[in-house]
Amino acid sequence: MFNVALIPEAKLNRLSTDSKLDFLVRKSKKNTILILENHILTSEEEFGLIERIMLTIANDPEEYRGIQYLKCETEHEKKGLFSRGSKNLFSIIVPSNAKITHEENGEISVQVDQPIQLVV
Repeated sequence: MFNVALIPEAKLNRLSTDSKLDFLVRKSKKNTILILENHILTSEEEFGLIERIMLTIANDPEEYRGIQYLKCETEHEKKGLFSRGSKNLFSIIVPSNAKITHEENGEISVQVDQPIQLVV
């Protein structure tokens, strides 16, 4: 079973870089699709996340296969004389076996195939 977790921007902003990366790895190991609200990892954080994921895979290759990290940025047009366009930033972290599809209309879908478990 897979879970989806929306991680609020306020929670991420309270964490140090090390705590944030530990949190993301820990959550990703629990078959969770993570959506980080208004947050894109910095280059340093991305490197740290990759490093921690590789160490985790090396320690437990049968149970943990890694992740895919997707950065998303959407812009909304101005709709009036005094209104401004706005941007939404978010990141998605999914298991490595997920299939991410970008639709022409801007929608993103994530499909994760789970192996069928046989009960004997």
